[in-house]
Amino acid sequence: GDSVRVAEELVKREQVSLLFGGFLSNTGLALTDYAKQRKIFFLAAEPLTDKIVWHNGNKYTYRLRPSTYMLVASLVKDAAKLKKKRWAIVYPNYEYGQSAVASFKTLMKAAQPDIEFVAEQAAPLGKIDAGAVTQALADAKPDAIFNVLFATDLGKFVREGNTRGLFEGREVVSLLSGEPEYLDPLRAEAPTNWLVTGYPWYAINTPEHKKFVDAYRKKYN
Repeated sequence: GDSVRVAEELVKREQVSLLFGGFLSNTGLALTDYAKQRKIFFLAAEPLTDKIVWHNGNKYTYRLRPSTYMLVASLVKDAAKLKKKRWAIVYPNYEYGQSAVASFKTLMKAAQPDIEFVAEQAAPLGKIDAGAVTQALADAKPDAIFNVLFATDLGKFVREGNTRGLFEGREVVSLLSGEPEYLDPLRAEAPTNWLVTGYPWYAINTPEHKKFVDAYRKKYN
């Protein structure tokens, strides 16, 4: 694909010594394989798929971010405490979304054996039909929702869900939605009381957190 073509140009034409970056999980996997074949160091900045360092891992590839499994596992303990039996799932239909859902199902079944997955909506990345997805989830009458959507798909889903009352009286567990780059664009439409991953450092107003932020800035700014 394009990511490998660009990497090849950088290595051959610019004679770079290492590669850094990547965003989507599928392109991250392609670059991981390229690093292995070319024996060049690759630091994956954003791709979340576990396969980068697990199934398809190699000694030339390292990652910056926690993997999909780690992010899901960080939510499961609290998700299980909700004691909701009927769950609906919505996710972007590519490697990141698919692996996140697989991990969530496995971990939740272990934590809560009587769990039921009553609806599953796989949306094309960046092309969600938010109205149809929202209605399908609502029709299943779930007790809770596990969301893996992000970026513009998340915004459309939240807007449609708010309009149709999908989130009223339902718990929502959501990957990445607390990260500033996905939370900030929602503005006034940002949902409340969701269980999310992310670190909106500017919005945590506790003395302990302020002390940490001040110390971090003093040391690294």
